[in-house]
Amino acid sequence: MLATLVVSAVMIAAIRMAPRETSRAEDRSAATRPARTDPRGPTTRNAEPTFSVASYNINYGNADLKTVVKTIKQANADLVCLQETNRTSQLYLQRRLRAAYRYSVFYGGGRGADGFAFMSKTPITKRKRLPAKFKYFDTWFCTVKLDGRDVRIVNVHLRPFNPRGVQTLAQALRRMGQAELWRMKEIAYIHSVIPDDTPVIVAGDFNAPPVMASAAYLTDRGFIDSFAAVNPDHAKHVTWRWRYKGMDWRYRLDYIFSSRDMLPCTSRIIVSNASDHYLVLTGFRWPETPKPANRQKQ
Repeated sequence: MLATLVVSAVMIAAIRMAPRETSRAEDRSAATRPARTDPRGPTTRNAEPTFSVASYNINYGNADLKTVVKTIKQANADLVCLQETNRTSQLYLQRRLRAAYRYSVFYGGGRGADGFAFMSKTPITKRKRLPAKFKYFDTWFCTVKLDGRDVRIVNVHLRPFNPRGVQTLAQALRRMGQAELWRMKEIAYIHSVIPDDTPVIVAGDFNAPPVMASAAYLTDRGFIDSFAAVNPDHAKHVTWRWRYKGMDWRYRLDYIFSSRDMLPCTSRIIVSNASDHYLVLTGFRWPETPKPANRQKQ
């Protein structure tokens, strides 16, 4: 309960503290208005998907790589976006998943939680690094052919809340509010280089619950929160849990956003104890008549 109150207070603080723009109301930054958590966008809920994408923060501590492999195999996604990989997990996953994922690329992983990876059943092309602009993690791009069409994939890991040294609720509020403002800068920076003329999937660890403005930033600009789109009870689900100083923290922090070129059909969370995060899996299909992305650029 306390954790929920903290997040609610931080959300309000972040909205109030964010710089306001002078343009028309419909063009305002997501940080200047309350985050919307209702699932928006086209969907063919429960229809048969023709391709699937997973996102999984496997925790750089390598607590249980055997179960990480088991979880990825259970998902059986066409493409898996990983966060917090390192050299140890890279070698283990490539060896154990070589038959399932012929193509894989790993980046970083030499400084704690800065590692990323793509594991795919089809070739990975047009790889690109977007260097971190605000201290924390890079963002990685690639292109993968999914059900016959090229899709631009964006693998993200936004700034986490650091609880170290926090002794009071006031300190927690201040620290979380600061982290949220940095996440708003990060996601705006990433969004500014996302192409608007091709199908796009943005997947990863946003370190923000759906009520936070940074988590709603992409939906406010035409993307679909695929899990929320096909799960009416999405607000009840979590993808991360942690116990700190006697308090249980449980939130949905991991997302798979898609442009409106594709339709989310199914989406679920695979629970395991291999990491502090759970794997998120979404199945998509292409619409019969492709529609333009219609995403706002700033």
